[in-house]
Amino acid sequence: MTRVHIVAAKEHAVRQALETERGPQPVVWLYLGERVDTLESCEGWFAGRGIRREFGHELQETARTTKEAYIEYMGALSQRLDSVQWWLGSPAEKNPYVSKIYVRLCRILTVTRLLKAAGETSVVVTDEPSVKRILAEFLISQGVPVMVAKDPPATVVSERFATILSWFIRRIWFILHHGFRLIIARLLGGRLSVAGKGAQPDPRQGMVLLHGWVDERSFDATGRFRNINLGNLVQYLEDRGWSCRLVPMILPDVSYASTLRALLRSRTASLVPHAWLTLSDLCRALVVDLAVAGEQRQWPRFEGVDMGPLIEADIRQDWKVARVPTHFLNTLLVHRWRKHHVPVAGFAYSYENHSWERAFGLGFRQAYPEARLVGYQDANVPDLCLNFFISESERDHHSFPDAVVTNGGYSFDVLLRSGYPKERLRRGGALRFESSVRLAYHPPGPIGSKRNTAPIRRQVLVAAPYSQELAAELIWKAIHALGPEQDLRVVIKCHPVFPFSRISNALGGLRLPPQFEVSDRPFLDLLEESGVLLYMDSTTSVEGLARGVPIIHVGSDWSLDLDTIGLPCRERVKVRTPQELSVAVRDVLDMNGAKLEERQRQGRELVKTFFGPVGEAAYVPVAEALVAPGNPS
Repeated sequence: MTRVHIVAAKEHAVRQALETERGPQPVVWLYLGERVDTLESCEGWFAGRGIRREFGHELQETARTTKEAYIEYMGALSQRLDSVQWWLGSPAEKNPYVSKIYVRLCRILTVTRLLKAAGETSVVVTDEPSVKRILAEFLISQGVPVMVAKDPPATVVSERFATILSWFIRRIWFILHHGFRLIIARLLGGRLSVAGKGAQPDPRQGMVLLHGWVDERSFDATGRFRNINLGNLVQYLEDRGWSCRLVPMILPDVSYASTLRALLRSRTASLVPHAWLTLSDLCRALVVDLAVAGEQRQWPRFEGVDMGPLIEADIRQDWKVARVPTHFLNTLLVHRWRKHHVPVAGFAYSYENHSWERAFGLGFRQAYPEARLVGYQDANVPDLCLNFFISESERDHHSFPDAVVTNGGYSFDVLLRSGYPKERLRRGGALRFESSVRLAYHPPGPIGSKRNTAPIRRQVLVAAPYSQELAAELIWKAIHALGPEQDLRVVIKCHPVFPFSRISNALGGLRLPPQFEVSDRPFLDLLEESGVLLYMDSTTSVEGLARGVPIIHVGSDWSLDLDTIGLPCRERVKVRTPQELSVAVRDVLDMNGAKLEERQRQGRELVKTFFGPVGEAAYVPVAEALVAPGNPS
């Protein structure tokens, strides 16, 4: 009969389990975590004594089959715990890049099924205490003999101390970070930029605010500002008589002062958030989640699994990093605008149903109930990116936008089938990916001509995800798959706000082979020079298809597959292991001209499935969604 040891990701814990099982047969071990460095350590601890059981395929199947039930489960919780603290926290958001509840739940369900069916002694290694406790209880309830290695008391004490210390450090940083921005915004006259180049607002009509993330990518060589997510929507609206203001959210990885100066020099009409917020707002936000961390609740089970430790781990993490206070500043900002009589008719923003969006929604519903909230879904909708998917209680919540405009037909259909109210959903176009859509409809010259040149054919581009764990896994697999291939050049392009320095520590001591390099050049320039694109979760996959670059999706061994192309197709190769990846890259690069050209043609047709029209046709649905009954078009 199966016997299961559940141990922490510590060498002494693994050694102790192996000492208990001194039989001639190697044990089967499973890693229930998401870090390459820990997996590398486990490989060493089990060397010669254990065989690793991979379960990436089974994990994705579990996630797909439990998705709808989990969405309804969280929706019921949201209806019961209807508070600012809940709606602005990561559990309610369900974003797999932030909330770990769903992926940990799927690991527990998957591993339980595998262990029940196994006949060998197994060792499960996990670096998450809540997972270890829940898995042990759940396996016992399923009749599986379990041996759990207890953590030393000192470990528990040190973890609690680290949580409290992190809370204090984050709160101090919160005040310093936002306090600095308050001072700089006022010194540079950020509030005065309300009187920018746009038409002055008619108090009877109000003005439209457009959210925009701002960093160095937001400015061209002449210093002109362009909204990364919303394109030229401002110009389109102003040409039709609207008065618009940018709400610039300057990203934390760039110099706030330098970026704000660049924004003001561009003479972009703006309402700079920190020019309106006050020190009292910072203090009010700091305490908004104090009661949550220590609150004890009874959490309903999910398919027999105790969800309490998983949800509470998410809440503690939010509490440690001041997540709710940071988002709550957006709610307070909207109230500041109302207090200073800023006339607002509508608010347009890039839509992914994140907590920061809900914070703005809460503020507008309270302070500007007459304003129209329009979310523009600028990127694709992966099947397991659960923040996009909502239950009935969520779509009825007052922070939900009046309209969601999609970037094309595929996303429109996915959201409509998932339960979005048809009257709040509009089919739109590709504001963010205009150049890619134009290439899909009008490819330059013979489709395959440029791709067949030798330098391009031998370069592999790796698009690292916006996640330390996923990025490390993708690069780790690329190293194992392509490291021995001396005739290939492998270029790693990291997310602009997630540099390689934040990924390298999680690679388990692995160094990049000589033919690997990390590039800071623009992604599209690198794409034009590459013969194949490796990705996990990025819309860069569709951009690759638009430019005739073959794409390979690399599935995760321990996390959710967040492929932006959520339908079966021949235009994309799917792999999971380094061995599969090595073969796939060679197959793609060795394609002959006719086969490659046909693949590129099919890929560009697929782009049209995902991305809607560009130009004026893409802006019309957003403009129409901003018009409330009684307001002029």
